[in-house]
Order: sequence, then C-alpha cells, then structure tokens
Amino acid sequence: MKKTYAWPFLIMMAVLLIAGTAGCTAGEPQGAGQPAGGAAESPQPADPAESGPATGTGPSSGQSADQTGVGTPDAASGQSGEPSPDAQTSAEAAAEEPASGGRDAGGEPSIFSLKIGDAVISVGDWDDQVDLEAILGPPSEQETTRLENADTHTGSFLKKLTYDGLEIDLFSPSGNGETFWILTMRVSKEGIPTSAGIEVGSTLDEALAAYPGMERVSNIRDDDQVYRLYSHSQYEYVEVVVRDGLVTAINVSGSL
Repeated sequence: MKKTYAWPFLIMMAVLLIAGTAGCTAGEPQGAGQPAGGAAESPQPADPAESGPATGTGPSSGQSADQTGVGTPDAASGQSGEPSPDAQTSAEAAAEEPASGGRDAGGEPSIFSLKIGDAVISVGDWDDQVDLEAILGPPSEQETTRLENADTHTGSFLKKLTYDGLEIDLFSPSGNGETFWILTMRVSKEGIPTSAGIEVGSTLDEALAAYPGMERVSNIRDDDQVYRLYSHSQYEYVEVVVRDGLVTAINVSGSL
C-alpha cells in the first residue's frame, strides 16, 4: 500500500520541477536588439541634419507627389500646374480689352457706333485714337472713379462724360488710368443717330429694318418697350427704347 501511494507523489514532484524550469527559461532576457516576443525593433527616426528640415510643402505621409495633385511640378516641363503670375496678368488684361475695337472685320465702323456729323465713334474706340473733344466739344460734366470690390476689375477706372443728350462711359484697365476706351453710349435726344441712321424720333419699323434680328426683350414701363440686337461673338449690343411706336432713347454698349 505504501508503494502504491508513493508513485503519484513522485509524479507530481516531477511535473512541478519541469514547470519551474520552463518558467525560468522564459524569463531570461532576449538577445541584443530583439524586443520581447521576437518582433523586430522599430527603426529610429533619421537625424534631421542628414534628412533635411521638413518644409510642409511635400505630400503627406504615405502619399506620393502624383497623389496630392496640388502644386506638383509637371514631369515634362518642370513647371507647376498653377498658372504663372505673368499668365494670369495677361489673361486679365485680355479680358479688359474692348471686344471689337470699334471696327468690323472689314475695318469699317461697327454697327455699335454713333454718327456725329462726319465722324463716327464706336464702342471699343480708345480716346487717344479718337478725339472726342474735337468731335463733341468739351463735356458739361466729367467724372472718373476707380472701381472697388469689382472682382477682376477692381482697381480699373471708369470715366463718365456728359453732353447735351448724350452720356458716354469709358473704361481703363487697372494700372493704366490714362487712356480709356468707349464702353457705353446713351442717347436721349434727336440729332445723334447710330451708324445705321436710327435716332431718337425714328419709328420702330425703321429701327427693325436697320437692324435685322433686333428683338423685343423687356418693358421698362407699361408704355415703353425695349428692342435689342446683341452680338454673341463680340458681347456688344444696340438697343432702342420705344414708346407709341417711336424711338425715345438709344443705348449702344460693350461688355467688360
């Protein structure tokens, strides 16, 4: 009976001894440079002196230059995708130029013109090329303002000339302010016809015959009607205000 109870006791002691030995082995430090668990140690960050300072202009971590799409140089040209300041300035200046320069493709005065005696003044004419004072005399009023909060035209200049029965608005791009081109002409009295011969006092039928394609666009008041001929290629128009079948005002205008 004693031998029978001794064997379980010896087996238990052997198991405890083996378990203790295994625990000591697991608690021993790992080899140099190896963290517990056997995973490779994370590399240390490079010395800033060797890698160069961070500029904050490159792509974010894990993103290539092609993926950012912002300010990335063109591989072929070496230039940024953004337009250069010179290109932007040229585009803005072109947008401020008159659409037709006051002449049609054949060099003749455009239909967007007024006839003053033997002279013709047109939307788009520059005042250093057309002597308005020699044609019209000195204006009764003159005012020049610099445009503010006018989007791309901020800093540009607008000049208003007032004559008897005629008002003229002229425009000068930002950075100029010395020479102006005709933007709008408004006629309110007889004797100042368009280049097509329509003036205050002409009939609506005469205006429609002089300007084929002219169409009614709106009413100013119940007894006034507006007819306009618009150039989609030049962004200019001539319009007449009609009351009781007669022209009471004429507007000839360009566009910025």
